[in-house]
Amino acid sequence: VGIVVPTWHYFKEPFKLQPVEELYFATVIDSHFEGTDVSVNVIDLRELRKEDSKYSLEQVSEYIPEHDLYLYWISRAGNYIEILSIIEQLRQAYPKSKHAAGGFHVENLAEECERQFDAIIFGPGEESFINITDDCRNGSLKKIYRSDWKNVKFSDYPFPRRHYLPEPAVVNTVLFEEYGGVRGTSALFSRGCPFKCAFCYTNFPNMLQMRNPQSIEEEIIYLKKEYQIEGINLRDELCIPLSEKAAIKRLEAI
Repeated sequence: VGIVVPTWHYFKEPFKLQPVEELYFATVIDSHFEGTDVSVNVIDLRELRKEDSKYSLEQVSEYIPEHDLYLYWISRAGNYIEILSIIEQLRQAYPKSKHAAGGFHVENLAEECERQFDAIIFGPGEESFINITDDCRNGSLKKIYRSDWKNVKFSDYPFPRRHYLPEPAVVNTVLFEEYGGVRGTSALFSRGCPFKCAFCYTNFPNMLQMRNPQSIEEEIIYLKKEYQIEGINLRDELCIPLSEKAAIKRLEAI
């Protein structure tokens, strides 16, 4: 299984932030299939934007090795056209491989995405990506996978491990350069937003799902121990929960 991170062409410094969602899904799939013949890689196409890269986006099939299944989580519409160009090249190079995608953009352009991908996801990705991986192994891949946000709790899954990428891709001093350039990385302690602002696409899901305090504490300890992190950039839509009780527990964990 290859989980693809696009080049993030709209960012001047693509390595400043980290692909937390892709790392999270890689961890979830890996944890579920531990001890089986399933192996998971995070394919980081941000590498193509480095000055010393031997490859360009037009040579992506030379950079990406063959996988049975490629997964994409499309939260930003700005990634969509690029991903389609990647898939076109990969289909030519590896015609037996399958491509599956989920995320906000897929749900809002479902009819079009259904034509472009071998499988698409409605709802959260955890269980659907697991089911897609299993069905791909068994030769029974379906076109549409659905799950309900209410039934897939963010706190039930492991925090994202970072070993899928080299250290410079997950740690830098640019993220907190205004604060002295400490070693920093990104994390996601909750997802979604309960508000319904018409101008905003990030209330997806339209509820707040928080990781439990123990999981937050374990991730911080992991990041400090394995990567000597001194600063964490929270990518949550609501960094402090609305509930005072929940906020206190979370802040105490941090």
